[in-house]
Amino acid sequence: MLHEIDHEQERVLLAHSESHATPEHIQKCLPNNAGRYHIYRFKHNFHEQTLNSLFFLYSVPGHGSKIKQRMLYASCKESVIDTIEKKMGIFFDRKLELCDISDLTHDYLFQQLHPESIASTGKTTFAKPKAPSSRGPRRLVKSNENPDE
Repeated sequence: MLHEIDHEQERVLLAHSESHATPEHIQKCLPNNAGRYHIYRFKHNFHEQTLNSLFFLYSVPGHGSKIKQRMLYASCKESVIDTIEKKMGIFFDRKLELCDISDLTHDYLFQQLHPESIASTGKTTFAKPKAPSSRGPRRLVKSNENPDE
């Protein structure tokens, strides 16, 4: 479900609804110069189980959109989430903010839900370098200022 704010009436409207949409399909439906709220059910497999995770996505492009519009979407975000969760009883697994809608991919959403599985199967971690070799025992340096010591 795709929601937009009507600036004149200052209300949230349903702009588009579609079942079985992929994250890549959502990218194509979005304008490049306007913000939107999205409620997206992400169906995926994890440890041989099919899961349905619910996302609240807030997207406002940094370039191309007006400052007033960005501020309006940012200031209304929490009240929209509260209304959906408290009045409708719909609870989100993750709430994400997207500045660049091209970041919205299947892999990105999967990583947001299961970060440890991507980290354990993929890249190696940074190996800590070895400490420098020893330069022998520590030496005491006497100062010539106090000869009595």
